[in-house]
Amino acid sequence: MTADEHGWTDLDRAAGRGDTAEVQRLLADGDRRSAYDIALAAGHLETARVLRDPAGDYEWRPYCRAYRLAELRAFAGWPSGQGEDAVVYLHDDFRVTATAWPGEDVLFDAVTDEWRAFCTGTLGFRVPDDFDLVAGDR
Repeated sequence: MTADEHGWTDLDRAAGRGDTAEVQRLLADGDRRSAYDIALAAGHLETARVLRDPAGDYEWRPYCRAYRLAELRAFAGWPSGQGEDAVVYLHDDFRVTATAWPGEDVLFDAVTDEWRAFCTGTLGFRVPDDFDLVAGDR
């Protein structure tokens, strides 16, 4: 597939319109560069699902969520000696850092089943899927 002067292919435009039938037809051509992202950004969830699911090659992205350290101290296994008002970051691998960068300034990496249960149960932590971040199908 050739791209226009803006770099968009027929598949990109179909995804941007939410034209699921046209996307399915064009997928046979194998050009899936950024159509998933375009459909998702445009809020066309059905079209984005068609683009993501058949290939099974969804690109995972690192994720973290900020918490007040005082919230994490409720875990029985949390180490002492860190400031109560600090904002820290719980990452998708359940490690905690002082910055939003994974692996940088690690404060807690004793990841156990109990820690995971605390994070998911008590804190309600979960890594959102791309579809969780879209308001709805348009």
